[in-house]
Amino acid sequence: MRTRADGLPTKSRHRGRIAARIAARTARRHPGRSALIVALVALPTAGLAGAGVVVTSSVPTTDERLTYTLGQTEALVSVVSPPDPTLDQAPTEAWSYMRDTDANGMATGFDENDPFLDPADVLPRGTRLLTITESAATVRTEAGIAGVTIVEGDAGDPALDGRYHLAEGREPRGRDEVAVNRSAVERLGVGLGGTLHVTEPRDRELMVVGIIEDLARYDSSVVVFARTGTITANAPDPSISSYYVADLPLDWDAVRELNRSGMVVYSREVVEHPRAPADYTVGKDRPWTESPELGTIVSFLPLFLMFGSFALFQVCLLAGAAFVVGMRADQRALATIASVGGEPGLIARIVSAGGIVLGAIGGLLGVALGMGGGWVFLRISDDGNATTLPGFHPNVFVLTTVLLVATLAGWIAALSAAVGARRIDVVQALRGARRPRPARPRRAVAGAVIALAGFAGLAVGGLLAVLSYWPAYNNDLAVVAITVLVIGAIATQLGLVLATPALLALLARPFSRVGEGARLASRDASRNHSRSVPAVAAVMSTVFVASFAMTFVSSNQVATDAGYLYSAPRGTLIANIAPRDEDGPHPATEDQVHTTVDALGGIYDPQEITVIEGVPDPEVWPDGDGSEREFVFPYARLDPDCGSPALPFSNAVTPCPNYLTGTGDAHLLVGDSDDLAALLGHRPTDAAVRMLEQGGAVALYPQYVSDDELTIDTWSAQQVAMSTYLPDQRSTPLSQVEVPAMYEDPGFQLTVGVVLAPATADRLGIDYGPIRVLARLDAAPSDQQSQAMNLALQTLAPGAWSYYENGPGAYGATFAWALLGLTAIIAFGAASIAIGLARADARRDDEVLDAIGAPPSLRRSVAFWQAIVISGIGSLLGAAIGLLPVLALAVATWVAHATGAPVTSGPLTEFAPPWLQLALVAGGVPLVIAAGSWATSGRRRVAVRRVA
Repeated sequence: MRTRADGLPTKSRHRGRIAARIAARTARRHPGRSALIVALVALPTAGLAGAGVVVTSSVPTTDERLTYTLGQTEALVSVVSPPDPTLDQAPTEAWSYMRDTDANGMATGFDENDPFLDPADVLPRGTRLLTITESAATVRTEAGIAGVTIVEGDAGDPALDGRYHLAEGREPRGRDEVAVNRSAVERLGVGLGGTLHVTEPRDRELMVVGIIEDLARYDSSVVVFARTGTITANAPDPSISSYYVADLPLDWDAVRELNRSGMVVYSREVVEHPRAPADYTVGKDRPWTESPELGTIVSFLPLFLMFGSFALFQVCLLAGAAFVVGMRADQRALATIASVGGEPGLIARIVSAGGIVLGAIGGLLGVALGMGGGWVFLRISDDGNATTLPGFHPNVFVLTTVLLVATLAGWIAALSAAVGARRIDVVQALRGARRPRPARPRRAVAGAVIALAGFAGLAVGGLLAVLSYWPAYNNDLAVVAITVLVIGAIATQLGLVLATPALLALLARPFSRVGEGARLASRDASRNHSRSVPAVAAVMSTVFVASFAMTFVSSNQVATDAGYLYSAPRGTLIANIAPRDEDGPHPATEDQVHTTVDALGGIYDPQEITVIEGVPDPEVWPDGDGSEREFVFPYARLDPDCGSPALPFSNAVTPCPNYLTGTGDAHLLVGDSDDLAALLGHRPTDAAVRMLEQGGAVALYPQYVSDDELTIDTWSAQQVAMSTYLPDQRSTPLSQVEVPAMYEDPGFQLTVGVVLAPATADRLGIDYGPIRVLARLDAAPSDQQSQAMNLALQTLAPGAWSYYENGPGAYGATFAWALLGLTAIIAFGAASIAIGLARADARRDDEVLDAIGAPPSLRRSVAFWQAIVISGIGSLLGAAIGLLPVLALAVATWVAHATGAPVTSGPLTEFAPPWLQLALVAGGVPLVIAAGSWATSGRRRVAVRRVA
C-alpha cells in the first residue's frame, strides 16, 4: 500500500475504512446525539416493518392454506355442474375454472336437465368421503328467536381437524344431538348439556353435546353443527354440499377426470407437487401480481410506497437536522483532520459514514420493534378466521428491504452535513468562528421550479388515477398513479424547503414590527437558515401527512354518506310487515299493524311510531310464465335517461341511483305530511306540505318530476318480469295518469321514491295499505331486543322482518380528531427535536444575550417567536400542500364525469376537508409548540470555554 508524506493511505477503499472507524468512534463519543438519530430512524422504520409483518402474515403459506381448507384430508370435491367434458380448472385454485359456452354465456357441454353426479359414484369404491352441507335455520332463544348457520355432516370428524376444531365435549353422533360454537353459547344462551330449540325449517329440540369452532369463519358467526339430516331432514345434495376425500390422494390426472364429471377439486397432492405450465391451461397466463401468494402484498404496495416515501422523507429531514448540528459541533475535530492532510472527500466520507452506521443501527432496532408490534397487533385483531389471519410469518425479503431503506435514509440524511463538511474553513473552524453562510438566490429559483414540477406531478397523478378506474380497473396503472402522486407531493415539499430561506427573509421584515423578541427571532431564523430550514421542513412534512390523511378520509366519508342508501332516517327501526304469498306481496291487515305496534312499544321504548302505507313492489319473476296473473302495480315513471322510457326496471348502467331501477323496496308510498316527516326525519318544507294537502305528490328523487307533474303508469306482473329480464320485449303501460308533483330533497338517498296524497290515491283506485312501521329509538337495539322482535314478526306474517337504520360508519370525524391529536404529538416531538437542535446550535447566541444582561423575559420571547416562525410556516405550508393530492384526485374524477365517465368511476368523488381540524393543525399546533418553547427557555446559560 502506497502512502503519502502525511502518512494517509492513497487508495479510496482504505480511506473508506478509516472514515467508517472515525464515524463509529464519533458516534460512541456522543451517545446522546447518536441515540437521537437512531430513534429518529427506528420509529418510522418500526411502523413500516410492523405493517409489512401484518400484511405478509395475512398471506397464508401452502401448509396453512391446506390445513384450513382440507384439515387432514386429501382433497375437497365440489360439484359445479352435470358431467361436462369441457370443464377445466386451475391446479391449485379449484374455484378458478372454465367451460365452453355459447354467445349467450350458456354452457354447451351439458343439457340443463342433466343430473348432478354424486362423488361417491365416481370415486373408487371404498373411498371414505366426509360431507358438509350448510343451510340456515331459526332457533328460539331466551329473548325470542334468532337466525343461525347450520353445518350438517362430519365437521366433528378428526380428519377435518384444522378445518374445524372440537374445543369441548364431543361431536354429535345421534339425530337428537348438536354442537355449537362459542358465539352461539353467548348469543343463544345455551351451553353443554343444554337444549337447543329449532323452529325452522322444522320444529325440533336437540341436546348440545360439544363446542366446535369453524376455523374458516369469524368468531362472531353463530353456527350449529349436526349430523346429516338432523335439522333439515335432507340427504347431502351434490349441488350444494362439499365432499372431503379422507384417505385417497388425487393426482392431476385424477383431478382432470373428475372435471369431466362436473366436479372441481382442491387436492393436497396437486398443491404440494405443482404442475408444469405445459400441463394445464386455466390460470397459466395470469400475471404474477394476481397470484394468491402475492396478490395481497401487491394490493398494499401503493400504500407502502406512499407512507414509506413519507417516512423516508421525514427521517431525512429530522435526522438530517441532527447531522447538520452534529457536524457544526464537530467542526474543530473535522478541521483538525483536514489540517493534517485530510482531503475534503475524506471529511465528507466521515460524516456520511456516520449516517450509514446510525441508519443501520436504527433500522435493526426498528425492524425488531416492528416485528414485536406486528405480533401484538395480530394477537389483538385475531377474529378467529384462519383465512384472514392464518399465522405469524414475517417475510425476510420485506424486512430486509425495510432495513436497507432505513440505512439509505440515514445515509441520505447525512448527505447535507457531508456536503457542508467539504466546505469547512479550516482556519475559522480552528479559531472557533461559526459565521453562517448567506442564502443563495438560485436555491429559491430552483425551489420554485421544483415546486411547480411537483404541482404538475400531482395533476398527472390524479389523471392517471382516474384512468386506472375507467373504463376498466387497472392495478398496474393505479400503482403508477400513486407513485406519481407521491413523487409530486415530495417534489412540492422539497421545492418549498429550498425556497424556505427566501421565505424566512421575506417574513423577517413584518415580524420585526411585532416586538423585540419577534425581531430577534425572525432575523435569527433568516440569518441562520441552515438550522431553521430543517425545523421548518420537519414540521411541514408532519403536518402534510396529517392534512392529507384527514382530508382523504373525510372526503371518503362524505362520498360514503352520499352513496349510502338509507331505509329510514338514522336511529329508526323499520318493521317491514307487507306479507308475501303465492300472489306476491300485499299490504298488511289492521290486526297485523296493531300487533306490530304493540310489539314495538313493548320491546323498545320508542319516541314515536308511524305506520307507513304504500304499494308493495311486485315479485321480480312471477310464478310460471305469469300470463294468468291479472293484478297490476302502479309505478311512477322515471326520466328517460334512467333507462327504459317507461319502465323503471332496467339492468342497464345509468347515471341514476340504483334504487330507481331496481325492485324489492316500495317505490310508491301514500301518506300525508306527518308520514313524510317520519320518512325524512325532519319537518318537510312548506311547499311539500301544501302539495300533499292539495292532492299532489312529493318525489324524493328529481328523476320522477317533469314540468311539475309526475306520471303514474300501471303495469301487469308479466310486463314487469319481461322488462326486467327481457328488455327487448317491453310494451306500453296498461294505463297512465299525471298528477301535480314537486321534488323534495331529503338530504340523503332514501328507499322511498314518491309519496302520494291519500285522496288522490283513492280517486285513482290504487290498492294500497300498511307496508312498514317506523319507530324512532334513542339507542341501537340489543341482541335480546332484536331476537324478541324477530319472534313477534315471525308469528305476524311470512316474510316480515325488522332492521335498525344506523347509517354508514361515521369514521371520518373520529379519524380526523384522532389524527389531530396524533399529529400534535408527532409535530410537537418533531419540532421539539428540530428546534432543540437549532437552539443547541445557537447556544453561543444565548450566551451573548446573557452576557449583555438580557432579561429572562426577552429570552423567553425570542424562544416563543422562534417557534412561531418555524412551526407556523411549516404548519401552514404542510396543511396547504396536504390538500393538493386529494384535490387532484377529486378534480380529475369530476373532469372524467363531466366528459361522460360513469358516476361510479374514479378514485374520489368528493373533496371535503375537515376545516376545523385543519385550522387547529395549522394554527393550534404552532401555538402549542411555541408555548412549550417559551416554558423551557429563560434559564441563564453559563459560558464555559476551554483554555489551552
